[in-house]
Amino acid sequence: MGRASLMEIRFVSSLTPEDEAHVAQALATVIGMWLDQLPLLYTMQITTSEGQVTTRRSVAPEGPTNLEFPVRRG
Repeated sequence: MGRASLMEIRFVSSLTPEDEAHVAQALATVIGMWLDQLPLLYTMQITTSEGQVTTRRSVAPEGPTNLEFPVRRG
């Protein structure tokens, strides 16, 4: 298995914190459904401006894997 890499995508929005939380959950669901169709392992993390974190990951294949989601602070 290859080495894991990190892709970071940032959105700037004018949504209220409450609306942002709802959109983050919906984005995680829709993007996750799309990624589930691809032959890859992923972990997706969406952090709102209020600090709410939504995480979704693919189902792990059988056998060991060295893929972990790095947590960035700051």
